[in-house]
Amino acid sequence: MKITIARDLVELIEFLGVDLAFGISGGFIVPIWQELTRSKKINVIHCRTQAGSVFCASEYSLCHNKISISFATAGPGISNALTGLKTAKLDGARVIFISAVTTEYHDGLWGTQETTVLNVNTLVQDDGQGYLDKVFVIKNEDEYLQAREDIQKLVASNKHFVIGVFLTTVVQTLTIKKRILADIPTTANLTNIVSSIDFSMLIEILLAKKSLFWLGFGARYAGNNIQKIIELTNSAVITTPRGKGIISEYSLASVGTTGIGSISKEITKQITGDSSRYVVVIMGSRLSELSAFYLQKNFSNIDLFYVGLEADKVRNNLPSNAIVFKSNIQCFTETLLSALQNKVIHKPAVQYPALMAEFVDYIIKDNNDSDKVIHPLVVMNIIQRVAINKNNCYIAAEAGNSFFWASHYLKFSQSGRYRLGTAFGAMGHYACGLVGIAAGFKECAIGIIGDGAMLMANEVSTAVRYHLAAIWLVMNDSSYNMCRQGLEMLNSDPLDCDIPVTDFALFGRALGADGYQANNSQQLEDAIVAAIKNRNPAVIDVRIDKNAVPPLKDRIETLKGFIDD
Repeated sequence: MKITIARDLVELIEFLGVDLAFGISGGFIVPIWQELTRSKKINVIHCRTQAGSVFCASEYSLCHNKISISFATAGPGISNALTGLKTAKLDGARVIFISAVTTEYHDGLWGTQETTVLNVNTLVQDDGQGYLDKVFVIKNEDEYLQAREDIQKLVASNKHFVIGVFLTTVVQTLTIKKRILADIPTTANLTNIVSSIDFSMLIEILLAKKSLFWLGFGARYAGNNIQKIIELTNSAVITTPRGKGIISEYSLASVGTTGIGSISKEITKQITGDSSRYVVVIMGSRLSELSAFYLQKNFSNIDLFYVGLEADKVRNNLPSNAIVFKSNIQCFTETLLSALQNKVIHKPAVQYPALMAEFVDYIIKDNNDSDKVIHPLVVMNIIQRVAINKNNCYIAAEAGNSFFWASHYLKFSQSGRYRLGTAFGAMGHYACGLVGIAAGFKECAIGIIGDGAMLMANEVSTAVRYHLAAIWLVMNDSSYNMCRQGLEMLNSDPLDCDIPVTDFALFGRALGADGYQANNSQQLEDAIVAAIKNRNPAVIDVRIDKNAVPPLKDRIETLKGFIDD
């Protein structure tokens, strides 16, 4: 039986468990687009921006723990997607990006959207840099068959990846003999930790000292094990922003969040002030700037352990005293839990002070006058009560001040319910990626989006087209306010950060979504309640106080350090 390579590639993708593809088509990718559309197992969401389609694919992959597809045409389709691809790579998504090469080498003919093999190969760099982890350029049947085998092996490795598959238009329509797909055994990635001297030492120290577990997004699947471990050892927990909810933030063990919106100095003071009696165990984070603000650099005189499969990549971001376990966190915590359960525990209970603001601390009243702006803390209060506590919505915070307000004040009792991009910090990430979160969930997804990001890129029209329960809550202060406030805090001369007043409620309605205007707390609460009830794509324009300063002191201190250096 003969089959086109485009059809065979789609059957391979189906075989790998893909059920949703996001993209924007163009002439050089039509055969693949047609086959994706014909698929009975893969739904296609046709987006509005190439970067947005990758943001959507990445968020869908991370939220559902699946491989996702993004596709775009050659030339500008690829270049426009690069920010999304870099973000997906840094966030640990599993995305296959499909596009085209138009010619093998630059031939001097200057064809439309010319894309060469060299163009796409340069997207992969040494040491994990670049925009893609691996590139497959397919110009003939043999290259396709080899790529198909390599892709299956990569999927079976259980690693996260962002790969590019680039085919000439001619090869997409080439017919080949149909081959039966067979599973490739999944490979494990677990260092033998049971007999490790360091592992035995960790157990003894956990039982003897005050212990603090520092959890990142990579530890999300080990939450049940970690919960039992902290109960056995009377440990405290801090998380990175993406790790919020792995251990309920209402738990007595939870003492705060690091990185954006954190109180790093308070956390440092608590630990280093009693360094001889503390042990810190870090799991599932690269400890990037926005995840940690390099808090770990202050732990050079305490017992410090790091656990994660990417330990080699993180080693340079740890103090020299850190003991590293290169291990799958789920397997590691299972082994650790078993070892602890076999010990006689006599460790007394320890009271760990909560270092972050409590929910009741930020209730700010407004007078409900229709011509007033809303304090951002009022916005957070309503999101907490209505969207999170009552309706269990997924929440995403866009790059900018929304990062800080949400990470500092919102609390979660489940992992994976709060999404933000601390690795690349790309504006437009969740103004677009909100569609990827909303796809496949029965609960609404709410994006806390700055007006600057909303004007930069969004996928509201896509949500309208596919009837997704996505709500854009726009923090409208008519300014690139994080930049404006940052300049003030750095004692720099003011620069132009103003944005003309935009009616985002009208903007949403113009795109076919529901639109709501909120100038006070009651209007905002009514809007969120109505948007969640109606389950239509919605844009809520929230006029906020631009002079309210978010908890970004740690970020400013980091910038000052760079400037002083």
